[in-house]
This record gives sequence, structure tokens and C-alpha cells, in this order.
Amino acid sequence: MSIWYPDWGFLVKTHEEMLRRYGGHPGIPSYGEAAFNSILEGVRGIDGIYAQAAYLLRRLRVARVFDDAMKRTSVVAVVIFLRMNEGDIAISDPLQIYQFIKDILKYDYAEIEEWLKNGTLPEEAGEGQGEGD
Repeated sequence: MSIWYPDWGFLVKTHEEMLRRYGGHPGIPSYGEAAFNSILEGVRGIDGIYAQAAYLLRRLRVARVFDDAMKRTSVVAVVIFLRMNEGDIAISDPLQIYQFIKDILKYDYAEIEEWLKNGTLPEEAGEGQGEGD
């Protein structure tokens, strides 16, 4: 199976749509496209669709590829990336997604991958277990 990857044109259109729907400040820093290309190069070096999606999500979310709307743009880009590659995000509640994306720096790539694939966070996975278990 060949893997579909977003390109710069796709990301710009996704960003424009997020601004149109939800508002925000348009703008692309001079390094925006180069930053995206660097992220995409990193994604291509990872095995597994969900691992790639986790890397893409975190890196897009924290990079200043655009001046505004990076949380929305990164989520939509990753959802489409997964769907184009026969995957999907396990969470559908917009508030849960927003909270996770807002706090994404709390999680490493493996935890983000688990959240995308199964909808679980580290503290949820360990509920009910005592210390030392």
C-alpha cells in the first residue's frame, strides 16, 4: 500500500478552511513552508501510520507553520492523513480532542499514538492499579 502524505498546498487549504469556519488571523511566517517540509521529512522516516500521525500531530501543533489556528489545522490534517491511509482517530468528542491538543506537550509520541489509535491516555490506562502493580 502506498502512503498518502499531505503536501504544502493541502495544508494551506486546510488552514484557510479552519480560518473561514472558525475565525482567526491569517498569515504564514517566512519559514512556514520550510518548517512543514521538515516535519514531513520526519514523518516519512517513521514506520506505521499511527506513529506517523502522532509525530505529524505533535510537530504541526507546536510548529509555527501559520500565525494562527494551528490546533485546528493540525487535527484536521491528521484526521485526513489517517483516513486517506485507512485509519481513523478513536476520539470523536470535540472537547476531548481540543483538551488533548492544547496539552499535547504533556505526552510523548507513543502516548499520542495510543490516543489516536485507541482513545486512551496514560492516566486512563492505569486507573484502578495500585502502586507497584
